[in-house]
Amino acid sequence: MSASKNPLRNGSDSGIDRAAAHAKDAVNSARESIEEGYAEARDHASQAFSAAQESGRAAYEEGAVMVRDAHGQLESAIRRNPTAALLGAAGVGLLVGLAMKSRK
Repeated sequence: MSASKNPLRNGSDSGIDRAAAHAKDAVNSARESIEEGYAEARDHASQAFSAAQESGRAAYEEGAVMVRDAHGQLESAIRRNPTAALLGAAGVGLLVGLAMKSRK
């Protein structure tokens, strides 16, 4: 670029003003692009969080139903045969006690 075409070298105030305006436009354009990117990223993060939250709720509800079912089945089995349940619990307690005693 020759000195006469370069607004910064020819010493004209209008050339400097044009260069400053161009730089200001570039900064504003970059700022707008960054703001748009931030808004888009925020929206994606919000959607991902909502989806994860809903998935977590569904898993919790499914787990709660499974626990209630297992509890009901266990209670029913104990009511049908309380002697076997009592002997089984005593056996498990004995094994746990022996295992803890051997650790000391």
